[in-house]
Amino acid sequence: MALTPTLQRATALGTQLALAPWRLLGPLAGPVRRDIADDMRRAIGLRGEPAPPVTDPEAAFLDPDGVARQVHADLGAMLIGGVGALLLQTLHPLVMAGSPSTPATRRTRRDACSAPRCS
Repeated sequence: MALTPTLQRATALGTQLALAPWRLLGPLAGPVRRDIADDMRRAIGLRGEPAPPVTDPEAAFLDPDGVARQVHADLGAMLIGGVGALLLQTLHPLVMAGSPSTPATRRTRRDACSAPRCS
């Protein structure tokens, strides 16, 4: 289905309006992101400058223009998202069902129930 010229203009205008905040805030966010990334690198013990990104599609693990590359380039977002993903994975029902059967959990439960309040 072909778009009418009016609909094409409206779509183009909508796209421009949707991208306006990114064009305005992008230059302001760059230095803040770098400062946060530097602080995160120092907090986890990484010293020195990070290696430059690989731009050759043949040598890169991730597509240079891909979403995964953009997310992993932002260290703060990657760490927050990674910790969130690990926490979410620990809440999986099979993981939760497997944890009571470990010897450490049985020992802790037995010690807790030998206290006077359990009887």
